[in-house]
Amino acid sequence: SSITSIFGGSVDRLEVTQGSTVNVSGGEVSRISYTGDASGTTSISGGSVFLIEPKGSSITTVSGGSVERIWAMQDSIAKISGGSIDQIVAHSGIVTLVARDFDFGPGLSSDGTEIGGTGDLSGQWYDGTRWTVGIVSNGSEASILIPEPATLTLLTLGGLALLRRRKRRACK
Repeated sequence: SSITSIFGGSVDRLEVTQGSTVNVSGGEVSRISYTGDASGTTSISGGSVFLIEPKGSSITTVSGGSVERIWAMQDSIAKISGGSIDQIVAHSGIVTLVARDFDFGPGLSSDGTEIGGTGDLSGQWYDGTRWTVGIVSNGSEASILIPEPATLTLLTLGGLALLRRRKRRACK
């Protein structure tokens, strides 16, 4: 249940384990991976990360900075609401893009809330910044979501409840 905060400098690899938290607001991190029960959280608000490999019950949020690749595995949750993401590889995790004005490139489709296929996806973060991400893999057990505004509220409340529950467990 440790907390690691990166404000600057360079880190080759961070491993997140059992309820640990990693906050990146500056600097460079080559790789963030999860070990053990993979119940940690990672928050990227600045700096740059080459590869994030969330898995298990981990939660990753990206609200700023730049990420080369998110590789969502094993029921992990990744919520992206800002910054620059070059590639999403979704095998069996859930990736939520909190944005608007989506443009689906060739090979992509949407049923209203879930994205299917692979290709380039563009949109606009709620702060007005335009972005494009390459969806490299979109496995049959993965979900890449674009929630409606009412769903965003529920996702936020659910995420807060989950974090509170984890903190209570860590204190016992």
